[in-house]
Amino acid sequence: MSNVIDFLEKWGQDSQLRHATSVELEQALLSAGIEPAERAAILGADRCTLESLLGARSRIVCAVMAPEEEEEEGEEEDGEEKEDEEEEDGKEKARNSASRRAA
Repeated sequence: MSNVIDFLEKWGQDSQLRHATSVELEQALLSAGIEPAERAAILGADRCTLESLLGARSRIVCAVMAPEEEEEEGEEEDGEEKEDEEEEDGKEKARNSASRRAA
């Protein structure tokens, strides 16, 4: 399987190979030691057959699920303290802004 993957990688990187005729491509596949069934799938652009020969999956999904946060009694008190601090910060900024305008 790795020689097929290596060949596909080389095929994508090499512009001459990418634009090669089917005869040149078949020769390159033979030189790379690709099995006849895999060669036929590549030459025929048969993605489904190639995936099945390689045991690959065409649809891979990656998802991250964040757990729901549970509120605890201690968190409520911390939340109230943070709100008080934010309110004080807001008042201080207003005072500083007003004193700058007066100066």
